[in-house]
Formats: sequence, C-alpha cells, structure tokens
Amino acid sequence: MPVRRIPRNYLVVTGRMHTRHSEELQEFESLQEKDYVLLLGPDDDILSVEVQPVRIPVKGVRNGYVPDVLVHYRKELGRPSELTEVKTREDLEVNKEKYAPKFKAAEAYCAERGWIFITKSQEDFPQQRLKNIKWLRGYLRYPPDAAASRRLLAWLAEQGESSTVGELLDAHPDEDGEMLHHFWSCVAHRRILLDLDAPMELDAWIVPGAEP
Repeated sequence: MPVRRIPRNYLVVTGRMHTRHSEELQEFESLQEKDYVLLLGPDDDILSVEVQPVRIPVKGVRNGYVPDVLVHYRKELGRPSELTEVKTREDLEVNKEKYAPKFKAAEAYCAERGWIFITKSQEDFPQQRLKNIKWLRGYLRYPPDAAASRRLLAWLAEQGESSTVGELLDAHPDEDGEMLHHFWSCVAHRRILLDLDAPMELDAWIVPGAEP
C-alpha cells in the first residue's frame, strides 16, 4: 500500500498502470518511473513491486523521504530487495547535495533490513527491451485464444528445438492476420518467450513458455 498518493500534476506526466507483480494499480509521476516499472514486468525473479512504498525520516525534512519503487525478489534466490529512486541523470547530478541527506537515510534504512538502495535513470534502461515491452503491452488486453495457443505451442514442441518467428508463421498460413495476432498475444502473455533484448523480427528465436 503506497504511503504517499501521487496527485495530478500538469508539469510532469503522472498516471496509473497494471503490472504483473501487483494486484493494485501502480502509480507513477514521471515517464522514467513508468518505464522502470515496465522493465520490471517480465522479470520472473521478482516476487512483488511496490510504488511509493515507505516513508523514511530525514533530519530537517518535514515529511521525510519517500523513494519511488521497492522490488522484492523470490526468497529462494537470496537476492536483497531493492529500494529505488528513479530520476534523470542530469537531475541526480545537478541536485546531488540536495538529495544527499535523503539518500544517506535511505541507505541506512535499507541496511537495517538487509535491502539495498539504488538510483536509476533513463540512461540505465536497456532501450531495445523497453521498446519491445511497450509494443507487447498492446496485446495484453487480449487473452490468448485457447485453440490457437495450443496449436502454436504444439507446433513448437514438435520441432524439438528453438524455431524462428518466420518459420512459425510460414508453417501457419494466415491470410487475414488472425494467427499473427494470436502469436503476439501468446508472446505478450508469456506463453511463448522471445529474447526481449533483441529486435522482434522474422529471424528472432522463440521457445515455448512455462505456462500451458
């Protein structure tokens, strides 16, 4: 549950979005925050994602400090939770002294809990992955057709090894584009997995996903 609600702001982009790792709509107050949460979506190592998660007391700061995102990983991985502040690299540099007390307090807060505190900026984001994730979001509103999904997954399983997007489409003639739509819906819902760090082209390698 967020400790701070994000108000509408006509100077920056704000909004709410669905994510895989939370049952609640996640709020954001910049495009950088939105992109960061989007990038977390396909990560199966993540247990949960919280926005505006904690309020940290900071001497001289009336309302304390509320970082942007808290990421918890699956316990069996032994990976520490990450409390994250998302800002532009320019902002972090120009306002270094202003943010220093808040970040120091956040580091101490995390150390007490076995977490780590990190900062992220747009320049840190893998751009090809982000581009692919944004494009696939358009298919998340369409659940994969059960019959088409079984047909595509069965064909992939018969190949015995990875196949390319082009090979799959060649094996399923599609005059009206319906099968192509079903394919991308399966990818968006992770029934079929692609390398999100590579361009989604005909020579992209695909493998069946973990879900039936």
